[in-house]
Amino acid sequence: MGTSAYRKLIHDLEQRSGSQVLTPHDFRQTYVTTLLRNKIDPFTVGCAVGHMPVSTTLMYDLRTEDETRHAVLGLHVPISAGKPNHRKGQQS
Repeated sequence: MGTSAYRKLIHDLEQRSGSQVLTPHDFRQTYVTTLLRNKIDPFTVGCAVGHMPVSTTLMYDLRTEDETRHAVLGLHVPISAGKPNHRKGQQS
């Protein structure tokens, strides 16, 4: 599918939805946000869209504060009561 076909598709979608102007960037932003909502880590998402610094990927993130809060509350962080593991080569 060439560039003109994508532009026509976007134009048709705008007409049918009565929406404002859509750009390829809007689709890219939606793609990044969808991957992040599906728990794909930002580094992998960045690789998928060709971003080198992960900070660029996170600028595309459209998740709400409630979504972010919910994700953080759902984290399971195991806490070990035993002696911490040391890296190989370090002495206690």
